[in-house]
Amino acid sequence: MSLERHRALDARIRADNRITHALAYGSFVQGTADRHGDLECWAFLVPMAEPVDVRAWLEALTPVQHVVVNELGTPSASVPGRLRVELHMVSRSRLPEVGH
Repeated sequence: MSLERHRALDARIRADNRITHALAYGSFVQGTADRHGDLECWAFLVPMAEPVDVRAWLEALTPVQHVVVNELGTPSASVPGRLRVELHMVSRSRLPEVGH
């Protein structure tokens, strides 16, 4: 089964020069995802004056069909091929939280 869509989108997310660190998690990085598995990622950004509009940022990388903000405030987008992308985009100042 091919996860090329997952790999390609993950690479495009990581290529943004505003991202200092990226952490993918879930079935994709565990090697257990199927072609409908989610792509879940934390992206730590250089300090910015304005928050990132995740939908607009993601639409620059891939067509976005739907976006829902979950109960924790995290955008979850549906992109072609029924791939769900959960994308936490936060300031690099939150990086120490990863170790907790």
